[in-house]
Amino acid sequence: LLAGAHPHLVGIAVMLQQSIAHLSAPARHALRLASVLANAPVPFDLIATALAQQIRGSSVQAVSQAQIALDELLGLGLVDRASHEGICVSRLVHAAALALDKPQDLATARSLLVSIFASELPQCPEAVDANPYASWIPHALHLARSTDPSPQLIEINAWLARFDQLGSLQASNRRAVTLLERGDVNDAEQ
Repeated sequence: LLAGAHPHLVGIAVMLQQSIAHLSAPARHALRLASVLANAPVPFDLIATALAQQIRGSSVQAVSQAQIALDELLGLGLVDRASHEGICVSRLVHAAALALDKPQDLATARSLLVSIFASELPQCPEAVDANPYASWIPHALHLARSTDPSPQLIEINAWLARFDQLGSLQASNRRAVTLLERGDVNDAEQ
């Protein structure tokens, strides 16, 4: 992948991969989840929910573990704080993290996220800004587009479709992705 690349780029890639390889298990899992959802700033509560399901502990323990994992990722510069409620993964870190993962690890992370969306989203009947899951919508759209159909994805798509007759969610998602790719994290998050 880096054949013929500038020596500085090779050095950066090696340093990133070494940093990722030495992460604690919760931080590595949080980075994997954030990398799967790198299409938009990733809400902290989504990472905490996923880590809680992974450790099957109390919600207080999961939030604490998620915060420690995110502090580790922030301390190493592997993610940036998009706001007080979310993180953002750069393209370079995204590529390095996914390159280190086994396909089954990525499939497991995607399945966990789909399961979380399928269980959480239908509980909230409105897909509007006041919805506590509004920041999850770009990620639900992303996963619904990028994985094989399953009963859970059909349920997620049905939930999204109730509020997207004119395609406004998809249009907003495309705009957010474009802004994020330009490096405009604040506008992308809005």
